[in-house]
Amino acid sequence: MIGPLRGLTTRGRCLVAAGVAAAVCALVLDERDLLRVAVLLVALPVLTALLLGLARLRLQVSRDVLPRTLSVGAPAEVHLTLHAGGRLPVAGLLLTDTVPTVLGEEPRYAVGALATGTSASVVYGLAPRVRGRHALGPAEVRVADPLGLVELVRRLPGTTTVLVRPRLLELTGLPGSLLDAAETGGAPSGSGATRQDVQDSLVRPYRTGDDLRSVHWRSSARRDELMVRPQEQSRRTGTVVLLDVRGAAHHGLGAHSTLERAICLAASAAAHLARHDRTVRLVTSDGRDLGSGESALDQLALLTPAGGSSLAGAAEVAGHDELLAVLGTLDVAGAQLLVGATATAGPGRAVVLGADGPGATLLRDAGWGVLLATDRTPLPLVWDQLCGARSAVAQPVGGAW
Repeated sequence: MIGPLRGLTTRGRCLVAAGVAAAVCALVLDERDLLRVAVLLVALPVLTALLLGLARLRLQVSRDVLPRTLSVGAPAEVHLTLHAGGRLPVAGLLLTDTVPTVLGEEPRYAVGALATGTSASVVYGLAPRVRGRHALGPAEVRVADPLGLVELVRRLPGTTTVLVRPRLLELTGLPGSLLDAAETGGAPSGSGATRQDVQDSLVRPYRTGDDLRSVHWRSSARRDELMVRPQEQSRRTGTVVLLDVRGAAHHGLGAHSTLERAICLAASAAAHLARHDRTVRLVTSDGRDLGSGESALDQLALLTPAGGSSLAGAAEVAGHDELLAVLGTLDVAGAQLLVGATATAGPGRAVVLGADGPGATLLRDAGWGVLLATDRTPLPLVWDQLCGARSAVAQPVGGAW
């Protein structure tokens, strides 16, 4: 069957087949009444199909997604409006919208009858599970006659693109400044360095012309000579969150890969620090400065793994700011680059989403606060450990994801 007859349902095809069979029997038996019944059986579905096919459905669809910005794990709603613009009313509409599986299930609604110039609205929910750019639509309507003999499918043009940002976790607490820890005589939280090691890395002997206001009196008294804290170290203006995007440094697939966990933690940490009046910059390991705020989250939504296995692009990203690094697997070469990048700002903090190794050990020896997080470590617990005592940071923590 071609044209409108392709919309015949199983019931409609059965009527046509029964009509043809009845017509053959009527001719063989020379029964005119049976022939009339055969004509009726064939004509009913065929005429219904022709009428629906010639109706020329003129339907338009529009979508409004709320909230405007989507995040992984945050529910959203889509308000879909169907408008009838043809000359004839339509009835028996079944509406389906195309939704990617990573956003939820495809909704199906029975709209009923639509008079010319009227609209019908439906609301369905989204449950984003994967960050990125996704398309909703096109929508599809099925029109059926009251007897269920014919069903026509029309695909309505028009799609709506939505951007899903990484999940933002609810974090509590703030990691103290490593520089402040040295000034107050305490070891930096989460590091394996002693107080003396940190002070030694942050001060140098007094030189002629140095400002006396930069003298570090505690270190001077201990060494019996004037020691100063370099001026550039005292000008920390904020925090740089370094996100390791090297594909070779991460493992796992999809939403449960270490790369996705790193993106989630880095985005959450940057947003959390910004809410507490910290100046934050989000920088990737290949040297891209994503900035902060809404723009950084939009860029993170579309972030893809970078090639190569070197952290050379991350060198000198900190400047005078503290560095908080969210890393995958870390080798010695990468650790040396990070230590060199923070020579001016002083030791930073790092979350390593991989196995312990020489790289993490080198960072600890340089005065960094290092936390090892297994694949089963809940990310809020990772942050709590990073802000907590050094005894908790020295060993990996576990738990149900």
